[in-house]
Amino acid sequence: MVARLEASGDLRPGPVRETLLVLRREVLMPQSYMRRSADGENPRRWDLLDWEVPQDREELQKVLYGGASVLVQRDGEPLLGRARGSRSGASITSVSTVTGVTASLLDELDLRPRQRVLDVGTGAGVTAAVACQVCGDQGVVTLDRDRHRALQTKQPATLYGPAEIP
Repeated sequence: MVARLEASGDLRPGPVRETLLVLRREVLMPQSYMRRSADGENPRRWDLLDWEVPQDREELQKVLYGGASVLVQRDGEPLLGRARGSRSGASITSVSTVTGVTASLLDELDLRPRQRVLDVGTGAGVTAAVACQVCGDQGVVTLDRDRHRALQTKQPATLYGPAEIP
């Protein structure tokens, strides 16, 4: 993912790049929806994939590290304790933004240790996790109007060195 972001010009060498190399997106987004319905099909069909389920991991890893938007919430539902499986109807109400947009934005901010950051619209928490790693978590505040998003992202992201990534 990082190599693709660099090749596309969305990511430069520096602290944002180094953080994205070790940020475990499956910690921030342990579940994600995959659209299974065809364009125009109504009601829409979705499968909720779960990182804790071994048969979901390969597909979920492609989604989490592929660079596209990740669909994390359907119809304003709670984000903790969801059972994996198929759903139909409703709509996606929270996504993790396309990684290139997030990386480019964070690079433009030229983040430095001890800077203060306000992240409005927490989403999956990727922006806040990167800002915490670069600036320190004492100066980063993230806000989201969805109480389920806020509850799910209360815990800091788990970061590992490149040799430790499973």
